[in-house]
Amino acid sequence: MYKFAAACPTESIVFGASRPGYTDVQIQTWISFMKSQGIQRVCCLLDEDQLVRYPDLLGCYRQAFGTENICWAAIADFEICDRITFQHTILPFLLTSDQCQQRTVVHCSGGLDERDRSLLHGWCSDEVYLSKQRFRQFDGQAEIGGVLDMGMRIKKNRGVA
Repeated sequence: MYKFAAACPTESIVFGASRPGYTDVQIQTWISFMKSQGIQRVCCLLDEDQLVRYPDLLGCYRQAFGTENICWAAIADFEICDRITFQHTILPFLLTSDQCQQRTVVHCSGGLDERDRSLLHGWCSDEVYLSKQRFRQFDGQAEIGGVLDMGMRIKKNRGVA
């Protein structure tokens, strides 16, 4: 349901899904489903043009999951997330989810389109794995951009990137 799936086969914290329907009932049904899957946090990738179709989607999320458990990063349909948005908005949110062991769903409009696939692939990549380890090591105080840059250099040296 909702194309709900783990970011990668070994992932137990970050998941991908499609958006809820546009009515209040459909939003509440989506929220209930996510909660039944143990989801505690939501990262919404819908852009402004998509959000205007909803009564108050982000407000519903905040009410259901708590303000601190919602991340919004507007990414246009069929676009790949830029590095700055990933590093400064999405990755810190997901690293906190990982550190606190809070299951998190990342969703766009259709579920696992280019936005989700690239973002979830990024979450499962070697450089983010290094970020997660550094983040845990420094109790959430790691400088994420530097860790990602270090991971990219390692991948290039291994001939991966």
